[in-house]
Amino acid sequence: MPDTQLDSLGSVPRTQEALPSESANGSLSADGSSPANGFDNAPINWTNMILFTATPLLAVTLVPAYAWLVGFDGFEWGFFALMMVFCGLSITAGYHRLWSHKTYEAHPAIRFIFALGGACA
Repeated sequence: MPDTQLDSLGSVPRTQEALPSESANGSLSADGSSPANGFDNAPINWTNMILFTATPLLAVTLVPAYAWLVGFDGFEWGFFALMMVFCGLSITAGYHRLWSHKTYEAHPAIRFIFALGGACA
């Protein structure tokens, strides 16, 4: 009789031969050695890690420092509000409803404006 092994919930016995040797969800190999997808051994991409760590840290540090030392006037606040609305509508109406769900069709100029606003986000 082959060895039996319980599933992830610990309730349904399955035979060792029935288990896949490689799995896309990161489960152990049939011999129980390591994840078959290799994510545990993937090298760190240091360029991306530094870029995506440093950018928010610089923004969180430098924007308040600029506000403290120089301040914001009405133009900056107005531009901020305009870009929030423009990017928010582009993501919602463009990327989400137009392209993801294909809820409606739009003129190519509107599609370009939504793509531009979504890229700004």
